[in-house]
Amino acid sequence: MWSPKTENAAREIPLDASTRATIVLERYFERFDEFTASRGVVNRRVTRAAEAADDAIAADEVYPHALRASCASHFAAAGIDVVSLKSMMGWASYATAENYLAESGRRTQKALNRL
Repeated sequence: MWSPKTENAAREIPLDASTRATIVLERYFERFDEFTASRGVVNRRVTRAAEAADDAIAADEVYPHALRASCASHFAAAGIDVVSLKSMMGWASYATAENYLAESGRRTQKALNRL
């Protein structure tokens, strides 16, 4: 089962989900105290979802940690600040968050638009 590697990893994660997704999560955790699937189960489910998706997705290139990195890239591109990104992703270092922000062309585009 998953356990946090650092104190930063053991945190509440903000979720701005649809009403339906919120209800599903609430019902799940009313019934269970924890997410009980193993790492292997999660990996297989992600692979199956990728296989069932559009042909543009290579199932052998999609795995949970890649989805996590995509999430971080998405928020960096949307303009989240370094403190919030670090906190949300549970990283111990601001340098990791800065790497995602630096790779985001959106940040540069916003700066150019201000000019």
